[in-house]
Amino acid sequence: MKKLFSKGQRSKDQPNRRQQIAAERQAEQLTVNNFRQGRTLTGSRSSEVASSNEYNADFLSPRAHVHHLTKHRRKLGWRFIGIAGIVAVLFVFLSQVIATTTVASNQEVTIADARKAAYNARIQTYLNDHLFQRFKSAVNGGGLTAYMQQKYPEVASVKVALTGNVGAAQANITFREPVARWVVNDQTEYVDENGIVFDYSAFTEPDVTIVDDNHYPAGTSANLVASHRFLTFVGQVVGDAGRRGYTVKKAELPEFTTRQLEVHVKGISYAFKLSIDRPAGEQVEDIDRIVRYMKRKSIYPKYVDLRVQGEAYHK
Repeated sequence: MKKLFSKGQRSKDQPNRRQQIAAERQAEQLTVNNFRQGRTLTGSRSSEVASSNEYNADFLSPRAHVHHLTKHRRKLGWRFIGIAGIVAVLFVFLSQVIATTTVASNQEVTIADARKAAYNARIQTYLNDHLFQRFKSAVNGGGLTAYMQQKYPEVASVKVALTGNVGAAQANITFREPVARWVVNDQTEYVDENGIVFDYSAFTEPDVTIVDDNHYPAGTSANLVASHRFLTFVGQVVGDAGRRGYTVKKAELPEFTTRQLEVHVKGISYAFKLSIDRPAGEQVEDIDRIVRYMKRKSIYPKYVDLRVQGEAYHK
């Protein structure tokens, strides 16, 4: 016997009208869900689009569009910073490279163009032999100066400075200032206050001239040896005397002597006989003591002999 009100029977016997109404309500509910508050149209019909944070869609919400632009600007900013950093590094690198050099001096000197070219060629040879020193920060000023002095002893120092132009640098040369000169074998030689002998002077001629009364034949070994030895000694005497307030105006080699020097000091009527076998500094110190003694005793001799250590003779 069949049950009059069973669930199965009710479901099967449900009229078609009710089924149609249920289907319409279900479709309406889906439509409402698609446009409910808090959801964003993305322009995609794909059921895989699950969030309004989808930035690659064809149509973005204003908020998503702002986020997209911010992210894009951030990427462009980092790229710009990276490119600017690379350019800055390259500029610093190139600005430190020494490709060409020019020669100049901070002193009031006159340098012939041929001499400048010779100095510049010597500097370039040094840099070619020490390629790493073509970077300004790696230049060894002492090594460059010593290399220059091997051929050009008149150079006291060399300092390399950048000019501001890429690859260009300036070599500022400090020259030795001569305190005395001597003409030997038709060639003029100079000496500075430290006793360094050289054959080229960028300054005007010094006031002190060494007078050689021996008149050795040109080219003889005695003449060549005496020139450098006496020049060194004279330079040291002039330098030490200047530091004590005395000015040497003349240095003379007496006839038939090779180890003796007669020095004339400005403002003093008598001469001083010195020996190159004694240190120049000691004999200049003796000159200072003798001058003060003679002045105190009002003695005005023809000369004072200081060649023997610890003793002084005057005539």
